[in-house]
Amino acid sequence: MPVEQAIRQLRRLPAYTTLPSGLGGWEGEAFLEVSARWPDRSDTLDEALARVIDQVVQHQPGQPDRPGRKPAPIGGLDLVRRGVRAAVGHRGFRVTILQPDSTVRLDRVPVSTLAKFSGGQGYTAAIILYCALVRARAYRDGHDFAGGGPLLLDNPFGSVTNPAMLDMFAAVARKLSVQLILFSGIKDDDALATLGHIIRVSPDYLDADGNTHLRVEGVTTITHPTIARLRWQRQPDGDQEPTG
Repeated sequence: MPVEQAIRQLRRLPAYTTLPSGLGGWEGEAFLEVSARWPDRSDTLDEALARVIDQVVQHQPGQPDRPGRKPAPIGGLDLVRRGVRAAVGHRGFRVTILQPDSTVRLDRVPVSTLAKFSGGQGYTAAIILYCALVRARAYRDGHDFAGGGPLLLDNPFGSVTNPAMLDMFAAVARKLSVQLILFSGIKDDDALATLGHIIRVSPDYLDADGNTHLRVEGVTTITHPTIARLRWQRQPDGDQEPTG
């Protein structure tokens, strides 16, 4: 039954947003949580669906129609939505998400807060939810989740102004196996330092069909300094200090 399938998907959704290791306090946590009074018996679900069907058959989709106007036809997807709402009751759903923060705190907020997120918070949340949908689709089709794949974004630097949030946004993408391909004319070295490769292009010529061809001006690979070796040597006075 489509309504039962939809309810199962909603209940599994938090598992699809479970965050991988390497993300500090977020490790192993569900980014999104959905709670509701789920129907615990099939007869409870049947009763709820019977009420929805009665409303549709009686041309009472929930609100009275304007005089002299026929009710709008009910589509299949709308019928499933009504069935799910009826199944969980008048209290509806409670959906919360983790609020992205450079300190990676476990701070859960209502999903409606997403509209007030900063650019960096919004992009981070969008990548996680995008991967959740990819994971859900993969499992539905009988495949393993192999990562989010390539994701093209148009000038995210215009919205992400906090360098710490840009670092977190990139870190989450790496952990979820999302290859970020960002397009921007920015020349801010601090912002670009988050990326691994930079390809600078410029317009070259316009062909007879009106297509603009680009020319590669240069390719930069950014490497971050790491400590390759650390040796400790005991000094005569008993103190220790790193050398090498």
